[in-house]
Amino acid sequence: MKEGELVANRYLLTTKLGNGGQADAFRAWDEVEQRDVVIKTPRLDDRDPEDGEVLRLRFAREAKILCELRHPNIPLGYATGVHNGQPYLVMQLINGKTLDQFTKDYNPIPIVAAAAIGVEIGEALDAAHAAGVVHRDLKPNNVLLSHSGVAHLIDFGIAKSLRPDATKFTAKGVSIGTTGYMPPEQMWGSTITERTDLYTLGCVLYLLIAGQPPFTEGDHGRGVPEQHLNDPPPPFEVHGREVPAELERLVMQLLKKSPEDRPSSAREVIERLQPFLPRPGDSAPVPALIPDPTLKYRLPEEVRPAEAPAAPRPQSRRSPNSRRARAPQSFVSRSEADERERLARKKAANGDPTGALRDIERLVAQADDAFGALDSLVVRLRLAQADIARLAADEGRRET
Repeated sequence: MKEGELVANRYLLTTKLGNGGQADAFRAWDEVEQRDVVIKTPRLDDRDPEDGEVLRLRFAREAKILCELRHPNIPLGYATGVHNGQPYLVMQLINGKTLDQFTKDYNPIPIVAAAAIGVEIGEALDAAHAAGVVHRDLKPNNVLLSHSGVAHLIDFGIAKSLRPDATKFTAKGVSIGTTGYMPPEQMWGSTITERTDLYTLGCVLYLLIAGQPPFTEGDHGRGVPEQHLNDPPPPFEVHGREVPAELERLVMQLLKKSPEDRPSSAREVIERLQPFLPRPGDSAPVPALIPDPTLKYRLPEEVRPAEAPAAPRPQSRRSPNSRRARAPQSFVSRSEADERERLARKKAANGDPTGALRDIERLVAQADDAFGALDSLVVRLRLAQADIARLAADEGRRET
């Protein structure tokens, strides 16, 4: 597949989003539903026929999982098919950045933001586990933060079904996954359970809180895999981070070498993270985070839920090449946004930056939803938000 190609007389491939070792992904325009989507297809070229068949079967399993799971923290699978002999999956497009990119921009992040991300990853894992699926490759590159700050677990390419009748594609004693985020039992090729994903969730939480993974190359004179197998993770104080005792206890329990010593389920992890979430009406983190994972919890009425499964629409008779522009479903007009920005800046200058920050955050969420994160108005409003957040932080320091 290539840019400009029309798949199934319906999906126009517009931009290549990147490729991993096993799949390519394209942004595409769905001519029938009039929406942007993602088309994912396995990379079968130049592979040994046997390896190619295993990859094809794994891709079919991933497609089945995503089309069956319906959860706001997992991208929806819309449809599957074959184009010129190449299988493909049509998926929900999540505009945003990976957690890997986010942690390079903000390192470390506030505890409330780490808890918010952890809860949403936990919710995605809880849904997958309830369906009998273990992800097996949770890592920062496989978590997407939408422009409104909602975390989505992606790439179920090596997910494992726990159903007894499920076909196994990995030989016994063989490990697959990402070394820096792989629990001991996965390295040994031992039995995989839901608690395998909890270890990797612990690795991600450690990164968010400490600003670096629990184990790095050369620590104690050993490589990362050996440390995962044998060494306890350093306490957060080593990284200069003051962390609530209960939160540190949870992360360290997630990183236990034996699965039996970890929390019992993703649901337990979610419940133990909830006390560290921001409350409705709380101020934004300082410095301002873009996207802001806490927004959903601080201003719940301003963040629209992820797209819910929709009933199939009747197919249109439009020509596949008739790409019609869509009008945004606006919650706020541009002129209103200009006036509300002016009032927020005036409020901040007149001595109430905290109230102004709350006002500008609501406005940014509404404008983002109406016009998209890359719109010049939204970019300008985010800069205003950052300016007002700095004023609020200065006020907080003066009060203390």
